[in-house]
Amino acid sequence: MGLRRLSSCCCCDLQTGVVSIGITFIILNGLGVLFLALILSSENVIRSEIANDPSLFESGKPNEEQIEVILARVKLLFGTLLAMAAASLPFDALLLVAVWKRRHLWMLPWLVWYSLITLLSAAWSLYLVGIFVSTGDYSAEAWVYIVGQLAAAIVFCYLIAVVISYYLHVRDQRNGGRDFSMQPLQTA
Repeated sequence: MGLRRLSSCCCCDLQTGVVSIGITFIILNGLGVLFLALILSSENVIRSEIANDPSLFESGKPNEEQIEVILARVKLLFGTLLAMAAASLPFDALLLVAVWKRRHLWMLPWLVWYSLITLLSAAWSLYLVGIFVSTGDYSAEAWVYIVGQLAAAIVFCYLIAVVISYYLHVRDQRNGGRDFSMQPLQTA
């Protein structure tokens, strides 16, 4: 029994779907790098936004130490997101080159990278569900964020399935149409 393969991506063939995925991710990750770099370079803007948001502090007026702690956490979060977006760009470019040159093994780094990101995203969402339930935080904003994270993980699973299906298609073509999937043993 082999893996069930997709024969198309939405309403186009697999190759066009994988190219669309690669181009979309290059654009989104490139914009993410630009956007996050701009945010991180404007520390004063972040500091003023933190200081002007009363929901972040139990008392009305925050002191400088509280602002510094939140600023450090925001910078760490945005720095991590920037690093992930920048690290994703070579994988996205390699995916496009793999499609262009029809090299199935060159698709594997993209598949591994985005599978890890998808697993981390789903694990983060489940962790947040546990935190919010244990603290009794049932605010709409928190749950909208969690549902959004889970929806993104589901979309990523579909995109990974499209690339895996195309990977298997190219692999089988390169092997002369032979499928090397495991076949059940015949007993005599």
